[in-house]
Amino acid sequence: MGMPGSGKSALLAQFYPECVREYPDALILSIFAGMSSRSTSTYWVLRRFVHGLKRAGRLDPQTPPDREALVAEFAEALAAVASKQRIVIILDAINQFESQSQELTWLKHPLPSHVRVVTSAIAEPPSQALVSLRWLHHPSELVLPWLCRDEAESVVSSVLREHRQTLKAEHIDGLLAKPDSGNPLWCGR
Repeated sequence: MGMPGSGKSALLAQFYPECVREYPDALILSIFAGMSSRSTSTYWVLRRFVHGLKRAGRLDPQTPPDREALVAEFAEALAAVASKQRIVIILDAINQFESQSQELTWLKHPLPSHVRVVTSAIAEPPSQALVSLRWLHHPSELVLPWLCRDEAESVVSSVLREHRQTLKAEHIDGLLAKPDSGNPLWCGR
């Protein structure tokens, strides 16, 4: 978790291929905020995940049309597939999920033993979705801090090099004196 622009989504995007390499036999279900107009809709996330679970488990591909039945179908398919293989669920920006899914009640307690959930959310205010996941066994929280001045300067220098641009030292100092200069997203623009 971290402040907007701190690199949470970038970290999860980097985690995904590393997870694929580390656990090649695992089923990885992921949703990243902004990947589609439906990426924050519980209904569409569940449909996507149920479809992925059923395909992996060679289960009946039919999916129920209503949300409650879809939640039940997700739990059943998750249990069936998790009994045969590891599952990693990656949920980016859970604080942006539609309000009815903020509590992530569709992730039933307890999860099957071979299922792990990795999420991102803003740190302040505390996300209802993060609070609702406290039941997970030994949840770990990683808070992404703002960049220190040297790190921010390195990002600015890297972006300038990438675009074959230069700035005078006083202009770089002026940029780094701004209040948001510790935000990786702001520095990289």
